[in-house]
Amino acid sequence: PDLQHWTFLAEIFKNTSITVPLPAGQLYRIERPKLLFNRKTKKYVIWFHLDSSRFSLRMVGVATSNTIRGPYEFVAGFKPDGKDSYDMGVFQDDDGTAYLVRSVENHFAGISRMTDDYLNTTGITSQGPQMEGVAIFRRNGKYYMVGSHLTGWKANPAILCVANKTGSLEGAAWKNLGNPTGSPTTFKSQSTFVLSYTHPSGKQLDIFMADTWNAPNVEAAGYLWLPFENDSEGHISIQFLDSWKVKDY
Repeated sequence: PDLQHWTFLAEIFKNTSITVPLPAGQLYRIERPKLLFNRKTKKYVIWFHLDSSRFSLRMVGVATSNTIRGPYEFVAGFKPDGKDSYDMGVFQDDDGTAYLVRSVENHFAGISRMTDDYLNTTGITSQGPQMEGVAIFRRNGKYYMVGSHLTGWKANPAILCVANKTGSLEGAAWKNLGNPTGSPTTFKSQSTFVLSYTHPSGKQLDIFMADTWNAPNVEAAGYLWLPFENDSEGHISIQFLDSWKVKDY
């Protein structure tokens, strides 16, 4: 197995199972699904941005399954911590603690610890700057958060932040480190996730995963994956590469 060749396994969730009432004349919109495994409940849990075609719901949706291949059963749709939720992601710490991170009312990046069963949130424990497309990851013992400015489907400069804490996200404050790509459009992309891959040698590779929305033709959107690197001064950077191999990083 590798990160280049993929095989279709199954359609794991249908929006027809969603029970949240829809505004008249609108359809469900499912965006940015993220999958977690809960070691305590032995359940696979999907979180996603749940909305209507006109963005009038502004919720998250949660679904679970006993197997990774599903099918997944819809559990609930709600506004986490009672606030409008837009672009969202999840982060699972080394101890199994899971967090929801999302654009709260499009005013700030809000981080909330999930309940032990990963089915709800327990209140906003940390706030970052105004950003969307947010993803949290750990690198060299530090917590980082990467995201974008708010310009709709139009690409813009990325934002990288580092937390002032290393042991937990609880109560963390964030320092803005600027744009790690140096590109005013983040290479025409927007962040969606950071995959931390551990080589057999134990070396960690953090992969910046992004959507290339191709606005205004978003139906032809694609993906961009690039490795995080450290520049000559030790600062985290993302360089554009036409092609690259995991083994080289």
